[in-house]
Amino acid sequence: MREVTIDNVGAVGYDWVIEGIGVIILAYADMTATRTVNSPAGTCDASCTIPGHAEAGMVGTVDAE
Repeated sequence: MREVTIDNVGAVGYDWVIEGIGVIILAYADMTATRTVNSPAGTCDASCTIPGHAEAGMVGTVDAE
């Protein structure tokens, strides 16, 4: 189990999709969202699915031990 926290300090909400494990975290404007996920050991890619956001750099990884 891994706790994932997203701190959205912006004025626009977005989602954070962790690929391969079917997890979507919604981070509304000016909100912190935390979710405990069951992920396999290793690294999972993550990105925002709002059009243009991933292309603008809203991508990353979630590492699980």
